[in-house]
Amino acid sequence: SFPDVIQVSPPDEFPNGMNAGLDKPWLAVSPLDDSIYVTWSKFSDQGSAIRMARSTDRGKTWTYVYINDGGQRVQADRNLAQIAIGAEGRVYVVWVEIGTEQFGSTDNEIYVQAFNPDGTKDGKNVLVSRGNDSPAFEDPSIAVFGKTVYAGFISGTPKGDWDVRVAASLDAGKTFGSSVKVNDDPTCATHFHHQIAVDGSGNVHAIWFDNRYLDGNVFYANSGPADGMNALKFGQNVFVNDTTFPFTTRRDMSNWVGDYLALAIVNHEMYAAWTDARTTNRSHIRFAKAALK
Repeated sequence: SFPDVIQVSPPDEFPNGMNAGLDKPWLAVSPLDDSIYVTWSKFSDQGSAIRMARSTDRGKTWTYVYINDGGQRVQADRNLAQIAIGAEGRVYVVWVEIGTEQFGSTDNEIYVQAFNPDGTKDGKNVLVSRGNDSPAFEDPSIAVFGKTVYAGFISGTPKGDWDVRVAASLDAGKTFGSSVKVNDDPTCATHFHHQIAVDGSGNVHAIWFDNRYLDGNVFYANSGPADGMNALKFGQNVFVNDTTFPFTTRRDMSNWVGDYLALAIVNHEMYAAWTDARTTNRSHIRFAKAALK
């Protein structure tokens, strides 16, 4: 049962104005001390911000922080924050900032902010995307293994030729190397709504929606850990689903693929959940699991 419902955001968090709103909450719990972290986006007439709340008493009280650096990139539209916490209690938050075109532009950027186990900021926002990366307004993803941090995002153009890309940080989120492509087909299809996860050996796993064969599919790929001698290198893409489904991205259709999919790894098994409309032309939630090799 859920006997208590607690308001996480401060009483005055919802601002006045035409552009006011709070959006996209995400949650994680520290394996170190059970601290609870919740992130969200805050919109006002003055711009957008990424916020985080932390509770050390199982949700009874909360402290708050602005994640994005104050006074920086004030014109950007920030959203879609996701959060991951390492075994030692360090917290990492990733989000996307849209500078111009939401469906993909080199003016858009992916950022990560690291936090110490006590919830204090560790340095400033760190830029993940670079060079030819062209992030779209799509959920980024983040996974942690020791001091290695992986940030995934979708990159492409407004035509819909989008790739899944992942960048690695070997220094606890202080710097990120160049991103690598995850999907193994040419950059001419739409690959999006991805998630990444790390297993107990540090291998990186990814799933995503894919229309390389025109119908909808969910694909999977993995890479060995990144380290000082080895960059990420994702292998052959394989199907997660056993039957294709309509690849419908219009929100006004009953068979659209939705906004999200999910990937989790526990011990030696991997679990995936997604939306598809393979039989009735109406979306349903699907689930599959696989043993890690």
